[in-house]
Amino acid sequence: MLTDKPSTETRGGMRENSSGLYRHKKMHKHTCDWCGKKFETMQKVGKFCCDAHKLKAHRVLIAMKNRKRLTDLARKGKNFRLHFGDPSEVRRKR
Repeated sequence: MLTDKPSTETRGGMRENSSGLYRHKKMHKHTCDWCGKKFETMQKVGKFCCDAHKLKAHRVLIAMKNRKRLTDLARKGKNFRLHFGDPSEVRRKR
């Protein structure tokens, strides 16, 4: 329910104290974990300066979690076929 009280702040929602919530927001200084650049944000915990750096860090984290030992066959590819001997020496069955 809206009240008839004059408000110094025009932002807010339907609650009486919603306009006062913005007074407590402060800018916090952080350093990006990916590039080391300093930046400011309203969030208390800021790790990355942009979405691109957040995405890159997430992809590296997932790649490290899903890391598997690479076998000789995986190195050569799934379509690799081992050939025995010289192909010109292969005899055809009659």
